[in-house]
This record gives sequence, C-alpha cells and structure tokens, in this order.
Amino acid sequence: MPLNILTQHSTLYTRIEKNEKHNALDSGSSGSMVIDSSFNLVGINYLLTEDSEHNTTTNAINLIQGQGDYKNKNDGNILENVIKKLKSDNLHTIKLNPN
Repeated sequence: MPLNILTQHSTLYTRIEKNEKHNALDSGSSGSMVIDSSFNLVGINYLLTEDSEHNTTTNAINLIQGQGDYKNKNDGNILENVIKKLKSDNLHTIKLNPN
C-alpha cells in the first residue's frame, strides 16, 4: 500500500523555565502569529504545555517554511507559495503582495 503524506509541518518547541513562565504565550493564544525581529512571519503558535518532570513550560509553533523538497513546483516555503498564489490570482495585501 503506498504511503501518501497529506500535510507536513515543521514544529519549533520552546523551553521556558518555571521561573520564566511569564514569558510563555498563555492558554487562549493559539493561532497567534510568531514574528521575528524584522516583523516577518515565522509561524503560528498552537500549544501551551507544562512538563512537571523537568519543571518547564513549552509553546509549540508550526513553522511557515518547511524543511523538505516538494513536488509540483512547491519548494517547501509556504510563505513564498502563498505569495505566488496571491500574484497568480491578482490579489493584493499590504505586505505580501503590495501594488
């Protein structure tokens, strides 16, 4: 039976020490955009969990850029592929496909 991968996500997990818990994205923040210091979209936050064994808190972030090669002209960079789609459909946004 052939194996088909329908979705592939790269995930970044943070490690937040218990005394730094105030730095974690709290419950209810799922779907929040994660940006870098240049305000570029890095990913989407989707999980807050606590690890009592290691006394840490963790946020999980789905990264926008995948780590593999893809067929059908998709290079794994979801953001670049979204921009291509916006341009092909002649849609404009303030940052991704400005006039």
